Formats: sequence, C-alpha cells, structure tokens
Amino acid sequence: MTTNAFLLTRKALAAVLVSVACRPAAQGINPDSQPARRISIDVRDASPLQADLYGAGNRGVVMFAHGGYSTRLSWAPQAKRIAGAGFRVLVVEARAAAELASGRETPCLYDERCLAKDVLAGVRYLRNLGVDSIALMGGSMGGGAVAQASVEAEPGQIQHTVLLAPATIAAPERIQGHKLFITTREDANAAGPRLPGIRAQFERALEPKRLVVLEGAAHAQRICSPRTVMLSCRIFWPSYARVSLARLATA
Repeated sequence: MTTNAFLLTRKALAAVLVSVACRPAAQGINPDSQPARRISIDVRDASPLQADLYGAGNRGVVMFAHGGYSTRLSWAPQAKRIAGAGFRVLVVEARAAAELASGRETPCLYDERCLAKDVLAGVRYLRNLGVDSIALMGGSMGGGAVAQASVEAEPGQIQHTVLLAPATIAAPERIQGHKLFITTREDANAAGPRLPGIRAQFERALEPKRLVVLEGAAHAQRICSPRTVMLSCRIFWPSYARVSLARLATA
C-alpha cells in the first residue's frame, strides 16, 4: 500500500469517508442505544483502572483518556457511534488522569511509557473477552501513549492505531499494524506548530500508514466534532476494501 498524505477540509474528509464498514449494523445507528458499562480493570502491583465498556463483538477499540479535557465522558460520543456499528469499545481512564482529577499531578501524566501500561491493560481486558482484532485511539499525550503501547505490545496484538495529533515517541517505526495520523495545519503550542513533528513521526512509521491534515487549529480529540460517526478510513479492516469505518469528522 502506498503512503497517502491528504490536505482536506472537514467537509471534504466527510465526503471521502462516507461509507460504513459492516453496513447493515451501521445503518440507522442510535448512539443512545449504546449505554456505557462502568468497569474496573485489575492491574498487578497497581491500583485498578476505571473504564467504560460499550457494545459487543470480536472487533475492539481501546480509546485512551489521558487527562485534562480527554476524559471517559468526552470520548463517549465517539465510543457510542463506533459501538453502534458493531464494535466493542473500551474507554480507559489513565490512573494519572484520575489522580490529576483528585488534585495530585504525577510525572506519569507526561510520560508515554508510563501511560502505555494502562493502554496495554485495556488491550489485555478486551483480549480476555474474546476480541481478536484491536485498534487503539488517542490524542496528544494520549496519542503518544497508544503509539508506545503498540510498540510494546506482543507482535500481532494491535491491528490498527489512530493517532490524533500525537505526542512524539522514540521509535514510531515499531508501531504495529495500520497507522492513521490525523492533525490540523495550524495546531501549535508554545514551541510552535505541531505539524512538522507529527509529519516526522509519520515518515518514520512503516507502511501501511496514512496522514490526514485538516484545515484549522483544533488539537487532538477536539479535531473530532460531536457528530463524529465512526473511527477511521478504508485502510482499517482491509477486508472491507471499498468501504470505510465511516465519517471521521463533519463540518
């Protein structure tokens, strides 16, 4: 598969990603019919992880809430829509995020290797439920965490990784499976535009991969509008060669 880099407005991206994988399940999705089930994931030698579980099936998505604006609640609209199309979705809250919410800021909050341990705990949980195809999704520092988790996972454990303006990691060439990098052209922090660093990570990642650059300055999870319908693009679950997992964003 060749590398594809796109510069698209949100309307153009929605037009490109218009089809839905598992078409019968996705037609007439009712997000309200996908309530969250609050769960606690036991982790050896650490406090339990709090997570929300949506949907059913043997294809799973781990969304990572790394803290700040990225919470289990903020991921709920996307999680419900993906679950409504036949996926089992686990939204994992980082323990560092829970500590931050209680007023304690820890170094783990800014350490992708530390955060990746929580992502991998979510992966193990889904595997124990019988899920045999897993995608990871995270933004900003959470994007760095899921990328690092993909690097550290056992070979073949992660099939797809969705990175929304991710923080950099040391070895992006070791991210497993299909990779989708998404960012906006004007996204910046105090150090300057984020796009050059994200593009550099993308260039180092191995095929199959895709980079989508949207117009605007939205960062990470905020790239996705509340009307986000699904997750990815046609490079995911390639057996659905002519369909996508659906609209990533709408105008």
